Amino acid sequence: MMTDYELFDFLRRSLDIKQGVLAQHAVITQSGISRFLAGEYKLGTAILIKIAPLLHLNPRFLTGETSNPFLSEKLIKLLLDQKSERYGELDSFLAFLFRMSKRLDFLYLRPAPLSGWDLDIMGGAPVCAICIRDDSNNIFLIRKERIMAGNKPVGIKSPEDLQTIIKKFTEKSPSYGKDVTFSLVTIADSIYQKLRKWENIEREDIEPLFPTAIEEPAAPRKKGMPPAFVLQLRADLSHMKLDDEFYRKADIDKATLQAVLNFEYIMPRENVIALALALNKSIDEYLLRADYMPQNLKENGVRLASILFRKTGELNAKEWDQVLSVIDDVLKKRK
Repeated sequence: MMTDYELFDFLRRSLDIKQGVLAQHAVITQSGISRFLAGEYKLGTAILIKIAPLLHLNPRFLTGETSNPFLSEKLIKLLLDQKSERYGELDSFLAFLFRMSKRLDFLYLRPAPLSGWDLDIMGGAPVCAICIRDDSNNIFLIRKERIMAGNKPVGIKSPEDLQTIIKKFTEKSPSYGKDVTFSLVTIADSIYQKLRKWENIEREDIEPLFPTAIEEPAAPRKKGMPPAFVLQLRADLSHMKLDDEFYRKADIDKATLQAVLNFEYIMPRENVIALALALNKSIDEYLLRADYMPQNLKENGVRLASILFRKTGELNAKEWDQVLSVIDDVLKKRK
C-alpha cells in the first residue's frame, strides 16, 4: 500500500507539478517538500490540506472524514514517467485505488487500426491508455510518457495485467469485496490525437465512453474466462495460422474468439476442449486454467492423457466432455 509521501510524490510527478509549486502553496521551503516526498520528513495535516487540491486529493480524506482520497470535477490525467515504470508505481497506485474505493470502472482505450499497422486478432492495436471511474465519480486517465515507437502505438497495462493485479490484491485482502467492471474501447482518431497531445484532452472527451448504467456490476472473473486461461490462449494462438480450418477445428467463430480474448465471454467446457485439440495442446492443462477440471480429478491427481490408451486426437471435443463426466461420476461413487 502506498504511504502518504509515496502517493503525493507519484501524483506530483504524474501531474507534472514542480516541487516549488507545492512549497509555495504549503508556505514552506522547497527543501521541506523535497524531504517529505523522499520520506525523510513528515508534514502536518494542516500543511497537506493546502496542497491537496493541486493533486486532486480530497482534504476531508486527510482529516479522516471520508474514505475516498480523491475529489475532482476535472479529468485526473496521470502521465507515467520512467521512475513510475521502473518501480512499478502504477501497480501500487491501482492497489491503493482498489482498497479505498467501493466501485471501480475500468476502460482500456486503444486506437482504431491505421494503415501500415500489422495488427491481427491477437489483441489488435495495443491498449494505449487506461481510464478509471471511482464511486465518487472521479475519472482518471493514465498513459505512458512515450505513446509512440516510430509509427506504432506503445501499449500500457493490458486487461489481463490489471485483472492479475486486482486478483492478487483480493487474495491478500479477501474482505474487500468490490464491484469492478472492465471494458475494452476502440477510440476515434480525434480522441486518440488528443490523447497523444495530452494537454487538450478533457473530461468531456472521456466520460461518454463509460457505460451510463450497469444493471449487474460484476467482478472481472465473472465477465470472462480466468486470466490464466486467456494469457495461455493468447500465447498459443500467436503461433497459429488463424484460418478457416482452424476455426472449424476449434468449433468457434472469429467474433466469439475475440470476445474470449477480451474477457467478454465465458466458454462452455466442450469449447475449451475443442480449442485445446485445435491447438494441439494439453487438454488437462487447458481445463485447469479454465477452472473446468472436475474437482474429483483434481483431488486424485488424474492426468487425462493417462486415462485411456487412445491418443487424444482420436476423440473429439464432445467425446472428451462425456469422458470427463463419466470419470467424475466414477470417482464420486468411490468416495
